[in-house]
Amino acid sequence: MHIVVLPSWYPSDSHDAAGSFFREQAIALKESGMNISVLAVCLHGLRNYKAIFKQGIAESVDSQLPTHRLHLMRWLPRSDKFDAVIVTAGLHFLFKRYIKKYGLPDVIHAQCALFGGVVAQQLSAKYGIPYIVTEHCSIYARGLVSTSDKARANTVFEHAHKLIAVSKPFAEDLKKAFDAPHQTWGIIPNMVEQRFLDDFENTQPNTSFSFISIGSLNKNKAIDTLIRAFHRAFKGNEQVTLTIAGDGVERMNLEALSSQLQLTKQIKFIGSISRQRALEEIKSANALVSASLYETFGVVLIEALALGKPVIATRCGGPETIVTDKVGLLADKNSVDSLSIQLTTLYQNYNQYDPEAIHNYCQQNYSKQAYTNLMRQQFNNVIKKA
Repeated sequence: MHIVVLPSWYPSDSHDAAGSFFREQAIALKESGMNISVLAVCLHGLRNYKAIFKQGIAESVDSQLPTHRLHLMRWLPRSDKFDAVIVTAGLHFLFKRYIKKYGLPDVIHAQCALFGGVVAQQLSAKYGIPYIVTEHCSIYARGLVSTSDKARANTVFEHAHKLIAVSKPFAEDLKKAFDAPHQTWGIIPNMVEQRFLDDFENTQPNTSFSFISIGSLNKNKAIDTLIRAFHRAFKGNEQVTLTIAGDGVERMNLEALSSQLQLTKQIKFIGSISRQRALEEIKSANALVSASLYETFGVVLIEALALGKPVIATRCGGPETIVTDKVGLLADKNSVDSLSIQLTTLYQNYNQYDPEAIHNYCQQNYSKQAYTNLMRQQFNNVIKKA
């Protein structure tokens, strides 16, 4: 089968974290033996002035994956409407150029409706190619999308040959957001990057106990709730620490809160980190915590599980499908009381968690083999019905 992937955003190179899971999934599909290529528009802000010199089309083979990127500069202040127009036009341009050389694909896989899915729907109407949409974005359930963009996404979903969500709670949220109980969503979880599975070692960190949280420092991640819960559970116990990785608009407020609660000796902010650094930080910690208000899935959770670390997450959508009693604990979202109880419970019962069993659970459910097997079934089914 011949597959073209249209991601709504994509890393500009192998070191770029933006959309890295789209890249990792496409590489996994290619490694499984599929004939697959990626067409992606990469927009660069003026702060990345070096990108001026690589504007235009760049074709490469990225870990065996044929990748066709169109690099463009944002010459004006960032605008979602401008980005939508440029990404849509750019993907059309890349597709037209691609089929002249390689012919029409059997199926198009759009990663997110806006705007890879918009282009997939338009190309499907023009060329009769079936398309699959995998949706990851929480903007619909959280009411953060404009009326016009929601209408575009609805058109994409209504005409898709297969809809895939990354968790069952997220699929239900999408049905509610679009008032479309008739829609059938397949569930295919995100996969964990192989290096997290490969780096597993059944060893324990040192005598002190460390939690880690990784993610953007914004309101949705609710790091303020985590800090207050940590304060309630461990204030004064300097053998227990919390590392907060990530950056964002809330960082100054969160650092001020940590100082106000006299936790500067126990809480460390380390800023944005690479995927490799994230692996190393999780590996050196005892457990990972996510306090989010809403998550469609929770990739950082399965990265911790791959390394054999128990996790604590809030009941906010995707995590409920990941966290079982054997691999961690769930807390109520936006609740200092609930989260502090679960922090204490995990700390006190840490030896009950079996790192190897946690790792094996992740391997069975979230490895690239598990992901590619499920996607192959969907591609075959769509092509047969077309």
